[in-house]
Amino acid sequence: MRSLPFHDPDETAHDLLRGMLSDMRHAVLAVNDPETGCPYLARVAAQLGAEGLPLLLISDMATHTRLLARDPRASLLIAPPPQPRGDAMTQPRATLQGRATRLPRDTPDHQARLDRWLAAHSKSTVYASLPDFAFWQMQVERCTLNAGFGKAFRFTRADMQKPPAATDRGLD
Repeated sequence: MRSLPFHDPDETAHDLLRGMLSDMRHAVLAVNDPETGCPYLARVAAQLGAEGLPLLLISDMATHTRLLARDPRASLLIAPPPQPRGDAMTQPRATLQGRATRLPRDTPDHQARLDRWLAAHSKSTVYASLPDFAFWQMQVERCTLNAGFGKAFRFTRADMQKPPAATDRGLD
């Protein structure tokens, strides 16, 4: 069922979103700031985790992390690297909405998660193991993909149940 101005996701939209998620290395994180009543935005390092869900590595000292710990509702804005030519407003971007959960360090999965992260973010070796840095995983509840002028798609949680394989873009 189409809800203007959104189209139902087709295979082309699914492929574009899968590619953007697989290639994601940074995102803009939006969290709720109860003190101001305004959204708080921060650019964060991000990638798709082995489970097919967005993964962030953020410091407990950061304002966005403290706000996220108080209210797990969050949005991520992702986009491919900007093209040097053309109008940025016609280039693809996606907004993912959901809830983020801090992942514990004392699990067998943590080292594998860290190794995978460092393979994609080699410069984060300097801080990734510091005690104030932790992984946060986002359970995506809905996503809006703007694939260019007149090409907006809304993905439900059910649409996103089939995440891209971790090996789609050579991450493993």
